[in-house]
Amino acid sequence: YNCIFLDQKAVMSEARSQQAASMTEFHWLGHRFPISNAKTRVSILKAQELEKDIHGPKADSLPADKRLATFDKIFAAYNEARSCIRNDLASAGNSESMKDDLSGLDKAIGAVLGQRTIERNQLLVSIAISKLNKVRDDKNEKVTKPEELVRLYDLLLQNAADLSDLVSSGRDRKPEELAFAEDCELKSLVFRAERCFYLAKSYSLAGKRTEAYALYCKVRFLADTALKELQNLKTADQAVIKELQTLQKESRSNSCIEHAIAIMEEEQAPEKLSQKISTISLTGKDKKVCAPFNFRSWTCSSRRKLNASIIVGACKV
Repeated sequence: YNCIFLDQKAVMSEARSQQAASMTEFHWLGHRFPISNAKTRVSILKAQELEKDIHGPKADSLPADKRLATFDKIFAAYNEARSCIRNDLASAGNSESMKDDLSGLDKAIGAVLGQRTIERNQLLVSIAISKLNKVRDDKNEKVTKPEELVRLYDLLLQNAADLSDLVSSGRDRKPEELAFAEDCELKSLVFRAERCFYLAKSYSLAGKRTEAYALYCKVRFLADTALKELQNLKTADQAVIKELQTLQKESRSNSCIEHAIAIMEEEQAPEKLSQKISTISLTGKDKKVCAPFNFRSWTCSSRRKLNASIIVGACKV
């Protein structure tokens, strides 16, 4: 079996080398960069073949762990290509045209790596969301906390900013590069809305109603802004539009829930306080629990007298 596997690997490697021989250019956002190094061509071709597994028709049926492993292989292949490109840059000498081509190719490969990094982190987000509301069947099974999603969206925001900076660098940018940079900014806006949503969830679980309510309102504002920008595009991603619309609805209902719970907690607070006060023993001898009373029905002077007596009793103990 090992011999068969090694033979298949050798055949695939040979086929890839033959295909690489015909790859003379790398196309990216309106640019065409020549590829003279055979090792660079093979590495890029290997990465492009692997990309078919995550972008092809069978991508959705591929288990998440296998998709993550495929991303790792893609990163390894593109990083190998960049290593070859930078070695060529170091030995390019005084040829400015060769240096420009190699620098452009390095930038293009770096941008593709940035795109795949965003896609991989989005996959991690989808895995985490699937475990967010999941009932723990196994004691060893990890359930996602909203804070974990906030951290993942922090990563995505940094990824989008780095990619935008990379594409925006350099002179004589093509229209495709300008459009790509704008797309990165729009992605960042969507990520901000989604991050804010899970931050609100985190505050809600901590019982911080005011903060959660304010954050849910901010989510609606960010989602509205992103939707308006998306709807102005001719080729808007319908899946993203649907996600944002769902985010709007959930944020609206969640903000109403937080408001209602806050009012209920405020109404119940004096009653809970009266129940706690009724169990206090001023002498420390009498452990009998008094019957609960309605603290809210007391007059202000009665409350002041009670507070004063508690303070005096506490000082004597």
